[in-house]
Amino acid sequence: MPPMLCLIVALNALECAGPDFIQGVVSSESGFDGAVTVVEESVDDGLGVVTVSIPYKDVRGDNKMGQGRIIVRREDLESGKPLPAFCHVHYEKSVGGAREWCQRGWAVATAHYKEGGGEFPIDPSVGDGYNLAHALVQWVRRLPFIDRTRLHVDGGSQGGYMAL
Repeated sequence: MPPMLCLIVALNALECAGPDFIQGVVSSESGFDGAVTVVEESVDDGLGVVTVSIPYKDVRGDNKMGQGRIIVRREDLESGKPLPAFCHVHYEKSVGGAREWCQRGWAVATAHYKEGGGEFPIDPSVGDGYNLAHALVQWVRRLPFIDRTRLHVDGGSQGGYMAL
């Protein structure tokens, strides 16, 4: 292949893998309790990652804020078909951990925690952690590209209890 043609092919491949495919896929919500706000849109090794702030109630009924993520492949979004959702609760599923499910055509949702006791630490699973997981699943079901009839909820350790 001539060098100029190789350069054009390489530039086209980079353009197709660019971060623009995830921009605007998930919208911030407003006007109701539980409305999420988009915090960040990025591409991590070919997967689109959208991080949102998720309001929820703690066990005393007070307002609390957590974060969640949805992770998807470009080709699945562009297929126009509703995607099944894999919701991993309590512990955070990394983008690398979500990759296997995304490669099978699933959108992966997970809570997102700030390390080192930051603004969004992990909550005990019984109570506040469960309420965040519930709010995450409700948000995912509202996404227009999700197939609401195909929802898988799982979790490790106490997240397994929460999934039940």
